[in-house]
Amino acid sequence: MVDDVGAALAHHRERLSERVVVTGNLESGLAALVAGTPSDHVVRGTAIATEANVVFVFSGNGSQWAG
Repeated sequence: MVDDVGAALAHHRERLSERVVVTGNLESGLAALVAGTPSDHVVRGTAIATEANVVFVFSGNGSQWAG
């Protein structure tokens, strides 16, 4: 199921400005997201419209970006 969600997000989603990431416990994170309650497993943000740029990230051997 997670593979299907990831594939759908990568290939079939609309380009919306709102972003949400669920980390750690997927079930409790999604429950908090649906309920609209704060959670340590949910990170929300808004994408800022800028000129489109292409970024290639090769993270196979660890983090390429600090943070």
